[in-house]
Amino acid sequence: MNALAHERYVLFTTFKKNGQPVSSPVWIAGLPEGNLGFTTEAGSWKVKRLKRNDAAALQPCNSRGKVLPGSEPTPATAYVAYPGSPDFAAVTEAIGGKYGFQFTAIRAGQELLRRIQRRPAEQCVVVVSTEEPAAG
Repeated sequence: MNALAHERYVLFTTFKKNGQPVSSPVWIAGLPEGNLGFTTEAGSWKVKRLKRNDAAALQPCNSRGKVLPGSEPTPATAYVAYPGSPDFAAVTEAIGGKYGFQFTAIRAGQELLRRIQRRPAEQCVVVVSTEEPAAG
């Protein structure tokens, strides 16, 4: 499993058209084949940027996105998967298994907000492949 899978939060960095990096902290979970994944809203800017450029980076951080001392960014590539795909199911299960009740509570809150606002907030997942070898 990828060593970053053991981190509680990672700073996920994508790149704008002009190459400027944009980062946000995300929960991360390991997938069986050594990839990593996280959930997000399909309309988020990180998803829009990934559709143009699959280059990304991951770095251990705290919940506010402050990188952990001594950590370095790990280059990666990423793609988006949607409900109904095997990747969506695998990432959702992995995140749910790692974060448990917190993940369930957040998903319930998102669904309630979506219903109140009467908006279609489709969820998706991001599957990340790092260039570092998977740790045993």
